[in-house]
Amino acid sequence: MNENTNKIIAHIVAIVAATYITYRLFIYKAVLTFDEKIPTAAGGTNNPGNIEKPNGRGPFRGEIIEDNGSRFTSFQSMAHGYRAIRKILNTKYSHGLKTLRSMIESYAPPEDGNNVDAYVSFISNATTVNPDLDWNSYSDGIKEDVVKAIGTFEQGQDWTAKYASLSNDWVHSGYTMT
Repeated sequence: MNENTNKIIAHIVAIVAATYITYRLFIYKAVLTFDEKIPTAAGGTNNPGNIEKPNGRGPFRGEIIEDNGSRFTSFQSMAHGYRAIRKILNTKYSHGLKTLRSMIESYAPPEDGNNVDAYVSFISNATTVNPDLDWNSYSDGIKEDVVKAIGTFEQGQDWTAKYASLSNDWVHSGYTMT
């Protein structure tokens, strides 16, 4: 290759890199500020896990405590909602629920009308994890997949498919948020 070809290639690479960075910043901003009312069972509350309002617990980061007539809480962003799912699972682990199965039995108890076996089976199939292994035996990547699968189960696969391009960013942003 001659010098002009190398300059052209370098210029194209720079343009592609700048475009990608701009796209990622746009998505990041959308993840943190997305305020479109998304049609979900949770009523557009940025609550992918259908997390109930505080009842003796402190609020999660980004949680909006409001009296909206619903038993479900609201979050400032979808990332905050996914972060809350992660926090709930980690808290359940620290309180002695060591397996995904036991966590789901507590997260979505049968007395609330949940089919725990179907829930656990869905999460296990979506993530290829053994639900009876110790939670801390999973990598962070697998735990992030579990958090996403909980949102998918709670909101439905049609919802997840519709918002798939943003969903991965929401989950990742929420999962990695401190």
